[in-house]
Amino acid sequence: MEHDCVIVPHFGGFIANAVSAQHNQVTHKFTPPSRKFSFNSHLKHNDGLLIQSLAEKNGVTYQESEQTIKEEVANWNQQLQVGERLNLEELGSLHQTKDGRLIFEPNTSKANSKASFGLETFHRMPVAPTPEKKSTPENIQPAIEAIPRKRNWSYVAAALALPIVGYMGYVATQTGLFKADQQFAAAELNPFASTYCALYEERGIIPTVSTIPETEDNWLQLTSDKDIVPLYLTDDHSEETVIWVRLNHAKALAEASANIHLIAGCFGNEINAKNLVEDLRVAGYPASIIDYHKGLYRVSASGFSTRKKAEEALSSIRTSVAPSAWLLVK
Repeated sequence: MEHDCVIVPHFGGFIANAVSAQHNQVTHKFTPPSRKFSFNSHLKHNDGLLIQSLAEKNGVTYQESEQTIKEEVANWNQQLQVGERLNLEELGSLHQTKDGRLIFEPNTSKANSKASFGLETFHRMPVAPTPEKKSTPENIQPAIEAIPRKRNWSYVAAALALPIVGYMGYVATQTGLFKADQQFAAAELNPFASTYCALYEERGIIPTVSTIPETEDNWLQLTSDKDIVPLYLTDDHSEETVIWVRLNHAKALAEASANIHLIAGCFGNEINAKNLVEDLRVAGYPASIIDYHKGLYRVSASGFSTRKKAEEALSSIRTSVAPSAWLLVK
């Protein structure tokens, strides 16, 4: 089980709780880290994780994987209703009580996760403490009392005053704090910081301005439906006079004004939603996650401002990418 929570649609969810390594000081038993499994029958909503993983593993479509899980869940329910025990490899077993409740018994006989790092439970034999060796008395040398030296406080005061006098000289000569004809900035008080010009000196540089010719070709290029278009600065259309312009910003503004969204899927796991966005973008759709509604990330394949265009796109995407797609009006 690679994930901490796997939901079987319309059946329940299996949850893996991490258990740290333990040491019993009485029995001297070492237990490696592991995961303890539990079952929650209320987690029945399909988050797409199990179906997508099974589809990728078996090389089938999402719908075929979903149908396989439905049939397996039906077999499980039939087996539990007749009073039989449902054994799940490495997880544990389930049985149904007379009042219809499901009882889960986890399997504790195996190291059921990668968290154990391949370690097994073992016992450590206690080691008897070694007796301490008695040290032989050493010859004790008499301590020599140090004679305190007298400090010359005049040298200490001079050493402290020297950097202060030097800093005051720097402020007076190198900054504009005491100069009326210069500007002063607080950053100048730091002698290690970069210095700034005291007064602004006008530079004798006249900027040049270039304009783009307003030709018909340039206007048609800017109104193209492509993401990246060439903008020619002259009429010869050479590589030296072309600028490539990205028009994604204009398309993003158009999509932001759309109030009808083509929903391709909803997921409880954000990673699954982002994977669908990438697949749709590869297929040519400007997909994105539009919101987080009632515990689900809703993935929009595209946005539209009119109902007619949205319905045409819905018919197309159902036959190619997402058979269960639907329209959302915001």
